[in-house]
Amino acid sequence: MQEAEALRLIESTFAALDRWQVRGASPHVPASGSELADDDLDWPPFPVSQVATTSLAIACDHLLAIRFLVEQRRIFVAAELTLARAALVGASQAVWVLEDDHPAVRIERARCVAHTQDKNHRIFLTELAALADGGHEGTNEVANHTAKRENEIAAKRESDGQRSQLNATAMVRAAALATFTDEDMASEAQIEWRRSSGVAHGFRWALLGVPDTTLVSDSDDGGLAAFEAAGGLARYVNLYMCACRVLEKGWQLYDQRSSPAAESAPDA
Repeated sequence: MQEAEALRLIESTFAALDRWQVRGASPHVPASGSELADDDLDWPPFPVSQVATTSLAIACDHLLAIRFLVEQRRIFVAAELTLARAALVGASQAVWVLEDDHPAVRIERARCVAHTQDKNHRIFLTELAALADGGHEGTNEVANHTAKRENEIAAKRESDGQRSQLNATAMVRAAALATFTDEDMASEAQIEWRRSSGVAHGFRWALLGVPDTTLVSDSDDGGLAAFEAAGGLARYVNLYMCACRVLEKGWQLYDQRSSPAAESAPDA
């Protein structure tokens, strides 16, 4: 894809980003009688609706960072891929939680996200408190509360035989399938997720095999050669547009699940 066409596609999403930014900045409470209002009763400390809207807001924030770079005409080799990756996983998490018509499935998935969040938050707080000699009273208090919530949601999951771990790759594929309803498109989204994950972990293979990475010298006696990687919109436009589409689907699902059954859901 040419850079001009990539720019046109990316800029075509800016109006939607403006809408999503406004939506993500305000608290959301599902309407009484809606599916999500019922779902939220399962775990009030982090209800299903908040699992979804938090994920959607974080996804939009990362896409807005890319928008800023585009508007400033700043191009990096890998940074945009990591931003789009974070946007895709956030949007996918919301779609994965909301897409199933069965409330038991939505609740189970939201519990999985909540448990994963509390576990990692507790680990972070414990390590943070350890930096202070004897710990830090406020940090210790929050860490203890987080551990309490972690144990509570773990017990809730265990009582229902729920032991699955959060799997980002499977989640991205499921969300893409719910968004595009096409196995090939879901596979493409999964491939983009893996490629951007490579960059996020500092692996060089994610920069190889693309037109703007070129050989600049012949291989030496050891078989090594120099390559030069250049940034460009075309490098990440596919991942960016995928994240936008999944994010759009996430807001559509939220509207559907948070509105009373008698009302029609508004556009995302």
